[in-house]
Amino acid sequence: MKHLLKFPQQKSNHSVSYLESPLKLELNDIKVKNVLNHLIECHIPIKVNESTINKIKEIDELSFETLMNNPDWLNKDQDLESNYYNSYSDDISHIYLFINNKTNCSFNGDEKDINEMLTILKNNKLNDYNITVDISFFGLFIQPNKIANKWLIKNLNVEEFNDNKTDWNKEEIEEDWEEEVQNYENEINEKIKTYLKNVNDAKLLFEEIKNEQNIAIWEKKILRLKKYILKL
Repeated sequence: MKHLLKFPQQKSNHSVSYLESPLKLELNDIKVKNVLNHLIECHIPIKVNESTINKIKEIDELSFETLMNNPDWLNKDQDLESNYYNSYSDDISHIYLFINNKTNCSFNGDEKDINEMLTILKNNKLNDYNITVDISFFGLFIQPNKIANKWLIKNLNVEEFNDNKTDWNKEEIEEDWEEEVQNYENEINEKIKTYLKNVNDAKLLFEEIKNEQNIAIWEKKILRLKKYILKL
């Protein structure tokens, strides 16, 4: 199904574009990394969520292309390239999900209100839980310093793993951990790329410094070099 975005609705300090047709997706076995108020930072296992991930990426691409074709949707002097962020981070399979008072929450089959569920997510060992969520497209939010899609949790189900070892699947557990190691490796490699780029930029800048004859410019470049070194 081809999705289309509506003309943005103006809010107090931002605007929001909604899809013409509602979109609801399911994510399974997500790992909660952090909880900040009503914002949940999650890692998404790729194998069991491939189709949903592809749909989220499709909506991210749609949003960017729509904004490219409708520059009047942006704020005055707003640069799309530097202000647009994908809602799904491909390199570490990461996403932020919103939760509100309309979210249906359950823990081990028992209904919970939002505050009870947030307490559970914050204070317990989340690796002992199987977490499934139904999410819906919350909108393309166009803010002064950030443009991104947001996703709202409609249903949140948390189940404790059974302690009975006969229910364990050794291969599935090992596959999950293999995926976690791969994601960890990808994250580290991205950081290494960034550090190597910074070192290379610093070397190039130092060569410029050695050949600079204008003292005022030389001093400015020294300050720039200092910032590169302090980044490390």
